[in-house]
Formats: sequence, C-alpha cells, structure tokens
Amino acid sequence: MLLLVTGASGQGKSTVRRAVAPRLADEGVECVEFSDLVAIPAAPDTAWRQRSAEEVVRHALTLERSGRHLLFAGDPLAPGEVVGAPSGPALGAFDVLLLDADEATQRTRLTGRGPVDGELVHHVAFATWFRGHVRDAGHRSEVLTAEGWDGLAAERLVGQPWRAAVLDTTDLAPDAVADAVEAWALRCLRRGRG
Repeated sequence: MLLLVTGASGQGKSTVRRAVAPRLADEGVECVEFSDLVAIPAAPDTAWRQRSAEEVVRHALTLERSGRHLLFAGDPLAPGEVVGAPSGPALGAFDVLLLDADEATQRTRLTGRGPVDGELVHHVAFATWFRGHVRDAGHRSEVLTAEGWDGLAAERLVGQPWRAAVLDTTDLAPDAVADAVEAWALRCLRRGRG
C-alpha cells in the first residue's frame, strides 16, 4: 500500500516523515523521500520529479509483494504523477494526505528557512493548485504536463483515482501534525487490511 503525504513547500512534509517513521516501523511501513530512492540533480524540475515518481511506485510495489507498505513524504509529489507513472496502474488505489496551511503561514515558514528557492509567489501558487488537484486529478492538468516528462500518462489524469484527505497544519505544532499523520496512516492500513 502507498501512503502519500504531500503538499507544497513549507507544509511540514519532511518534518512529519522523520517523526512518524519510527512510530510506523512496527506496522511494516517504510517512510522515504526522493533522496532515499533516486539521485537528486542540482536543479530538479517537473520532468525529473515525474520520472522519479516511477521509482516511488516501483518501490511501493516491491514492498507490497512482501506485505509491507510505503509512506512517501518530504517532497511535493502530486498524486497525479503517481497515477500517470508507467507502473501506476499496477499500484491500484492509494491514499493521499495533503498537508496544507494558509498563505501567511506558508510564507512565514518558507522565509524562516532562509533564502527561498524560487520566487515565493510560485510556492504559494503551487499550494493553491494542490488543493484543487487532490480533489480532481485533471484540475489544471497543464501544471503537470506543460514541462513534464513525456512518459507521464496524462490520459489517466481524470476524476479522483485515490482516496484523499486534507490536514490543515496552519495552527498545529509539528508534534500535533505527526500525531494526526500517524492516526491517518493507521486508519488507512486498517482499511487496507479489512
């Protein structure tokens, strides 16, 4: 089973992955981000992220064959990039948790890290796009296809081929976010085993 914890930059994905990894280990869940699976180039782009999504799907399928699960968090992987990956159909349904915060909180978090990678307005716009995308795979699909990988099966970007939830992290401390993500993951695992 794939558990995808995603969102734009500044939503807490990396922090939560580090926090929940030891908590979910006894449940057979491996928690990773891209750097655990692929080499990250100096300037990662949309096409690279989409090629890397295929590696995430393959890793989830490998774990699934041994009765284990994958929680991917830390990088802004769109669920449509999972669905559109060449091996996406073999994965079947998966669960998505969008970490989201209001614009002011996202801006504060990003600028608090130091220099912002790219213009801040693009990070905010990506967060806005993500909110629509988790409800509809085809929402403004040009965000994924305009400069994307030609191996992405864009024809699969329709409907909502995943189970989605949203967690507003605006007013939550990192520990509270980790608790909520852990509870969400356990619910998904119980449903998957049921």
